[in-house]
Amino acid sequence: MIAPLRKMDNRRLNDLIVETAEVIEGQLGFWHVRYGQREIWIITDETHDRVRVMTPIMEEENLTSEDYRILLLANFDRALDAKYAISQGALWSVFVHPLEDLSGNLFVNAIHQVHTLADNYGTTYTSTDLAFESGDE
Repeated sequence: MIAPLRKMDNRRLNDLIVETAEVIEGQLGFWHVRYGQREIWIITDETHDRVRVMTPIMEEENLTSEDYRILLLANFDRALDAKYAISQGALWSVFVHPLEDLSGNLFVNAIHQVHTLADNYGTTYTSTDLAFESGDE
């Protein structure tokens, strides 16, 4: 019989965060960390079973209509698990996932993808070395 996976919760996630990034401030359900050269926010909602990992990239007002087109194309074939998103007047790199199903490896990979996608804005628009070719560019 296959043993059931332990469900992710804020306490387990906190342990992973401390191992993975430099915590700037944090409490169960909200962490502000430094990973590489970026500040990343990790927010959970245990009641609604969600986790969000995100970092700001730039002010939305600086985006052109062509930038929006490129971002949508990248979200389809190059951004993988992290995506570009617009909120609160800014362009973000964001990963959203059910909290309980999140594995430790996927969480660490999510932080890396969010960081990489933000860093690759304006160049490759990729979150990893893998990209699916859509044929649109």
